[in-house]
Amino acid sequence: MPGHTLAAVRAYPGLQGPDEPVHKLLAYLHPRGDATWRFVDDVLREVAALAPGPFVHIGGDEAFGMPDELYREFAARALEAGRATGKRVVAWQEAARSGALDPADVVQEWVGAGDEFDADAARERIPSEYHALVEAMAAAFAESARDVPAAVAAGAPVLASASSVLYLDRRYAEDSRDAAQTARRTVVGHESYEPRTCRELFDWTPGTLAEIPAGARLAGVEAAIWCETVEGFDDLAFLLLPRLAGIAEKAWTPGRTGWDGHRVRLACHPAWWEALGWRGHYRSTVAFAE
Repeated sequence: MPGHTLAAVRAYPGLQGPDEPVHKLLAYLHPRGDATWRFVDDVLREVAALAPGPFVHIGGDEAFGMPDELYREFAARALEAGRATGKRVVAWQEAARSGALDPADVVQEWVGAGDEFDADAARERIPSEYHALVEAMAAAFAESARDVPAAVAAGAPVLASASSVLYLDRRYAEDSRDAAQTARRTVVGHESYEPRTCRELFDWTPGTLAEIPAGARLAGVEAAIWCETVEGFDDLAFLLLPRLAGIAEKAWTPGRTGWDGHRVRLACHPAWWEALGWRGHYRSTVAFAE
């Protein structure tokens, strides 16, 4: 919230407030209605009670088409509502635009270097009836480079989830040792991201990500997987493995590790995955020897 709420707004139209969205597929929670804050408080209290951990995530990303003033107002009040649950608040990087972060909050960085939104390419790819969506997205992403520096200036620690190396809905650039999998790699995973090899996605360390400025306090690392192209468990295994093993090594190993050593350690993993039912893992020609 406040974006990614089309289902909620259609179920409870009063949450949208008086403003007409710029496109029928866009909606946001309006910060100036009592119904909105009753809804937000109810949801956050319920989620906080269900989760035993110390954090609650309030969202905050991709509020496409929402005026900047309303977004700032919403994010600031949502941060307060999250804190009122007694949990530490986590929010996507756009929440830094509210100017309301404090050092106890955690900001989740996600817009990866090289994955900037290309409005011209999007207009060419989709029908004109959706171009208003493209304009709203372009306006939101135009601000993204300032988000994380603003969060760091506010003293908030940063959770690294850069799409450049930590989004596992990115397609593979290399073939599989299984020809059928090689054919599927143009279907499973998002076409909007440039395909990269397992080795390319291994070449990073948490403390040197280009997306996080020097001097930031690093809260941790979180891989992400979005499932618009996932139709079953094997598709999920296909995208997660073997890349998730490399992310775990980078996140949990104090020193920098190299690709050759990682491949040696990775060699025994497929047998374990298959024993656990993850038989759809990708047989990468880059990650695994003959």
